[in-house]
Amino acid sequence: INVVPRAGVSCVPPGWRSLSAASAVFAEPIAGDTISGLRLVPLIFAVRQQNIPEMLSRLDQVSCVSNPDYGRFLSAGEIEDLTVDFVKVKKLYTWLVEHHFQGITYHRSGFFTASHSEALLESLFSAHFETFIHTETPQRVLRRTLTYEIPEELEDTVDWISGLNSFPSLLNNQPFLQEAPKRRGESLSEPTEGSVTQQ
Repeated sequence: INVVPRAGVSCVPPGWRSLSAASAVFAEPIAGDTISGLRLVPLIFAVRQQNIPEMLSRLDQVSCVSNPDYGRFLSAGEIEDLTVDFVKVKKLYTWLVEHHFQGITYHRSGFFTASHSEALLESLFSAHFETFIHTETPQRVLRRTLTYEIPEELEDTVDWISGLNSFPSLLNNQPFLQEAPKRRGESLSEPTEGSVTQQ
């Protein structure tokens, strides 16, 4: 697999300590689905956005008191229509299916959640997972890689992936993503504007 390097975490964030890559047993208390007896690692994929300069221009217009469009804020749907490239959305969805990711779900504004085994993620993303424990809350255990590389065929499609080398804030328990509303009679076979796709 051809890969493109991605910037990693230069050092372990404060409050976390590595227990070495061989300490996978410490990750067992983490809740999660399994496949073939292996714990699945949940990830968030962000599709690369489009029309960012236009989006920033619209932001300036609705924020400037002297502008005729002042206060005419865009709806979530209008922002999605402007910034989400649905060709790239479908490309990423196809790639996830072809590589047998589990629980593939499309969320509003070009985000996917999906899971796979740690071993396959190490192969796909040239990652090396280690076990990390939070020093102040020892019951909080994570498996993370400090660096990863993204497959070359996704370089123009994926902006970033969360869950590989990201360390969460223990103070924030709010959900990051909101599922896009499903339209009546809509098929879940592939992602479309405003759909939720699950495999």
